[in-house]
Amino acid sequence: MKQSYEQLGKNIAYYRRRAGLTQDMLAMQMGVSMQAVSKWERSISSPDVSLLPPLAQALDVTIDALFALPEERAPLLYIEEVPWDDDDEYRLALFHGKVLLNRQTHLCRRGGSLIAHIQIPEGGEGEEG
Repeated sequence: MKQSYEQLGKNIAYYRRRAGLTQDMLAMQMGVSMQAVSKWERSISSPDVSLLPPLAQALDVTIDALFALPEERAPLLYIEEVPWDDDDEYRLALFHGKVLLNRQTHLCRRGGSLIAHIQIPEGGEGEEG
């Protein structure tokens, strides 16, 4: 039981980072304090069972994924070097294989939602990525 409790905390931290959320942003979405999120991630406490569905939704995962072992998690893609400065903007890209089909840049809005509609060109032709 203790192992799944600790894994829950690790997974909350993992999926929060993967979603691009800070502890404060997740706390605001969940209606809890940033300290509560920090305690969940450090396995000092765990979220109330009634918070699991909205937590999974906020992190865009299933409740099962919150309790999954590390080898069952989807990998986090992290790129070491990018051809732009850290300018507090979100960049979205759509690839088909190694071909860049479309890209968009959006200003980062702290604590808000970013919804993107990406047009896929006919024939799937795009830039070489």
